[in-house]
Amino acid sequence: MAMIGVAALVLAVGGWVAWDRLLRPLPVVGVFRVPATAASASKTLDASGYLVPQRRAEVATKVAGVVARVLVDEGDTVAEGQALAELNGDAEKARLDEAEVGVREAKALQVSAWKGMDEAKAQVEASKRAVEEAAAGKPAAAEALEEAAAKREEARRDFERKKKLFETKDIGEGEFETAEAAWKSADARWRGAEANLVMADARLKQASANVATAESGVERMKAAAEGADARASAAESRVKQAKIAVDDMVIRSPIAGRVTARKIHPGEAASPAGITTGTRGGALFTVADFSTLEAEVDVNESRLSELRQGQPARIAVDAVPSKRYRGELRQIVPTADRQRAVVKVRVKLIDPDAALLPEMGLRVTFVENASVSLETPAPQIPREAVVRVDGKTVVWIVADGKAARRDVELGEEKNGKVDVKSGLSGGDLVVVANRVPMSEGLKVKAEEK
Repeated sequence: MAMIGVAALVLAVGGWVAWDRLLRPLPVVGVFRVPATAASASKTLDASGYLVPQRRAEVATKVAGVVARVLVDEGDTVAEGQALAELNGDAEKARLDEAEVGVREAKALQVSAWKGMDEAKAQVEASKRAVEEAAAGKPAAAEALEEAAAKREEARRDFERKKKLFETKDIGEGEFETAEAAWKSADARWRGAEANLVMADARLKQASANVATAESGVERMKAAAEGADARASAAESRVKQAKIAVDDMVIRSPIAGRVTARKIHPGEAASPAGITTGTRGGALFTVADFSTLEAEVDVNESRLSELRQGQPARIAVDAVPSKRYRGELRQIVPTADRQRAVVKVRVKLIDPDAALLPEMGLRVTFVENASVSLETPAPQIPREAVVRVDGKTVVWIVADGKAARRDVELGEEKNGKVDVKSGLSGGDLVVVANRVPMSEGLKVKAEEK
């Protein structure tokens, strides 16, 4: 009898379990279907990323030195070429002053050398004129000598003839003495003409020698002037190098934009590799052109086929929740991240404003039509669907015949309905009426209200 009782009990329990699992009806819950918005119906995919300036400069110093002054701070707007900081350049300025003195001295020598060159050329011209004058005087001296020689010969013959007549007493002493005096005078004139010719020839030879000497002086002065030119040029090169060295002590921005990072302070020793007095390294300043801000997002490589060049998008920036920005796909970077299986996509901002800053987090929704409203209306659900669980605002939905909990962020409430900012999507079945306790995975039967 005991065995029969046990068997009857087992059959009773098994029958109840079978009835509970197979025959007992599922609890019925009333559900509300979340409507799909126009934008969600037209979107292709979402992707998250950051705002990145496409024109950005990491600014370092060209030379090593100690920072004397920092002229800008984070957030300052700077122009291209504007000074950001200055290194101590006393030594470089002293070398520049010395080089400029050297230039002045070299230029003074240069002027003097070329003046001497001009004087040497003038001396050559004067020597050549002297040659011409000497050459012009020589024929006259020769002609005078020839004439004096002829008169001398005539006077000599007359003197010798009258000397014989005087010896024979055919003429008187006075006539003889007159002939003798004429002979001596003609001889003296001849000797003088001969000396004049010798002197004219000597002057010509001396003038010719002076021309050679003057031309040699021109060559010497030319060499000196060219040397002075070379020294002046070298001095000017030293000045240019010194000016470059002085300018290198100023750290300038290569682009126009805003300073987004400053990693340097007065008194620190900086080098082209970064700051050398501490543990920090790299660029001393970062300057970004905010007008080139773009959204950079990662898209799964399996979904690239859903995108196209110029495709419209709307951009939700985490720091500006009240606004949606317009954008369009500018570039799909032609390489993938093999570890994450994503491809970087750049989206141009059509209507940026001053609220946007580099590295802000964002979410990009690519849409099919650019006319889709940027302000996607939040889905609305009945207020009674919202409950509190473990201190959180949640709703229960029915998915695949089972209950599931969703944490939600609520917006405005009006006429018994409340906006849901996040946590639900169009088409979700939200539980609005039920008489049984809800739990994750509970099988239920949904009836739309």
